[in-house]
Amino acid sequence: MASTTTTLVLGPQGYGALRLGMTKEQAVATGLLTPFDDSGCPQAFIKGRPEGEGRVFLSASRGIAAIQAWSTLSTAEGMRVGMPATEARALYPNWTMVDGNLTQGRHFAKVPGNDQAVFRVLTFGDKVEMVTLQLADQNCYE
Repeated sequence: MASTTTTLVLGPQGYGALRLGMTKEQAVATGLLTPFDDSGCPQAFIKGRPEGEGRVFLSASRGIAAIQAWSTLSTAEGMRVGMPATEARALYPNWTMVDGNLTQGRHFAKVPGNDQAVFRVLTFGDKVEMVTLQLADQNCYE
């Protein structure tokens, strides 16, 4: 019997069965998350991710608003935490700087295949420090 493996990626709709816009109940039913906390913008973590990474944000009005990647989880185009910022920028020709500069700052890139989402990218020391798939109109953090 041949075995198959599935490589999970972040985007364009989400991570595995977890999708942007899902209700809390739908997200919990995927079995991928730890329990949500009771903060103003409830947060949970994806099970099996490195400590402190893989955070998921829940908006009261928009459902799952953001999903944070970790170093071994890349976008469909290959962007991942730890790669050089210049390489990440080359993957997304629509990359825009919000503040700072390419090597140290906050950036957004349109998500191919989902015009309702963006990748929020933080760079520091010419490395990608954080990648988050989020609804373009998320109202949960920042």
